[in-house]
Amino acid sequence: MSTQKSRIEVTGASKAQYDEILTLEALSFIEEFKYKFRGRLIELLQWRVKFQREIGAQAYAGSS
Repeated sequence: MSTQKSRIEVTGASKAQYDEILTLEALSFIEEFKYKFRGRLIELLQWRVKFQREIGAQAYAGSS
């Protein structure tokens, strides 16, 4: 039996077979993926916020 733990915390209701799907190996993959692409993810989320503000401003300007 492995004593390793993931740094990812799964919250929310647990359903049948989650423990079979969210294995230590799967959580470790997600953790590695998250840290590898964290910078790019932040960049894309910032772009999305800016883009949504621009769309909102255009919609507001067009409603006058």
